[in-house]
Amino acid sequence: MELGCFEVPEFLEVDPSLPLAELWEMVCAFCDRISYPVLVKAAVNGAAMCGSWGSVAYLLTSFLTKYEKNKSAGNTQQQTGFFLQKVVRGVDKTIAFAAYQGELTGCMLMTKTNVTLDGKVWSAHVESVGPAVARELAAFVSRHNWTGGGEIEFVESLPAAQQDLQK
Repeated sequence: MELGCFEVPEFLEVDPSLPLAELWEMVCAFCDRISYPVLVKAAVNGAAMCGSWGSVAYLLTSFLTKYEKNKSAGNTQQQTGFFLQKVVRGVDKTIAFAAYQGELTGCMLMTKTNVTLDGKVWSAHVESVGPAVARELAAFVSRHNWTGGGEIEFVESLPAAQQDLQK
């Protein structure tokens, strides 16, 4: 997404149709370069934070198995790749928005205050989106002639001192 007010952390998009040796080598090199923990995400299969190569390999094997089962069954809707990303420590937030024919009709910011073990929001603080973010979002929906709702989930990174306390 090209919202100028967000910084996208370093990530690797993995195409599960690659030859296995090439896929494993690429993933291993990426993990070695960015270090652990690594966030492994798939559009359909969820996400997990992995603190070692063993946990990354286990999760990738699971994703690749599901990919092959979907492929064998002819399920083309779930033929998506997955991503590995450097972990960003901070506060989980979501911007919910609506637009009609490229015009932003509303948006709100939700800061997650309590999350269940499976990642569902149990409680949150809801407030207005700041003016800079609202301008960027309005430009985005205009550029794409967006109609409908949407949400942007992100992590607001913490200062280095607070990150050290979380470790």
